[in-house]
Amino acid sequence: METVAAKAGYEAGLKEYVDRERAAVDLIDSVGQLMYGRGVELVFFRNHLLDISISEVIQLFNYAWRW
Repeated sequence: METVAAKAGYEAGLKEYVDRERAAVDLIDSVGQLMYGRGVELVFFRNHLLDISISEVIQLFNYAWRW
């Protein structure tokens, strides 16, 4: 029984991680469209959101969540 519960917990954690990555990819895409299409530059906690990786976006939002 423990393995079934562990598997369910793993799958839930994996789904949450994938959802966060998808949201970060969507954000990076939107930031690029705003910057190059309209000349709008976005800054989050003194960090420019242009030309950063998905993991950096996730780290910034984790920092904001703890703040």
